[in-house]
Amino acid sequence: MAKRPIYQAKLCFEYTFRRSIKKDCITTFVTTDDLTELNNSKLIKGRICDRIRRKKDKININIYQVELQEQFGETTNRF
Repeated sequence: MAKRPIYQAKLCFEYTFRRSIKKDCITTFVTTDDLTELNNSKLIKGRICDRIRRKKDKININIYQVELQEQFGETTNRF
């Protein structure tokens, strides 16, 4: 696996909970700016659930915007 850059990014997302749609943003570290990869990431969705204090199985999360702010280095090549 190749080294990947680590970015600090602002993720804007919307989530549904009990028939209501809410929008919010978080700042976190990511290794890509690809929306499909971030929407499928269990780690990112876990961070979002911790932030909004909801359980993963009770909400539906959709990330619609990624704004890369700064690069902090690269991942380690462990394999």
